[in-house]
Amino acid sequence: MAPLTLGGASTGSIQLSPKGTTGLFVDGAGSVGVGTTSPSEALHVIGEVMLEPSAGSYTQITTPASTGLHIDPGYS
Repeated sequence: MAPLTLGGASTGSIQLSPKGTTGLFVDGAGSVGVGTTSPSEALHVIGEVMLEPSAGSYTQITTPASTGLHIDPGYS
């Protein structure tokens, strides 16, 4: 099956706004915003994120040591 392609070489940003929310936004440079229309990184999320591995697997997050990463295990 062929992929669904939105936009082209001269297309600006793309936004999906379900029920009037900010939803998913892709700017002209390809940065993705979830909950924001002005992503400042390759992936910029406003709100909570859930990473759930498939059964018998694990989730790996890699980050440069100089930037650090904080994971709050407080949710259950």
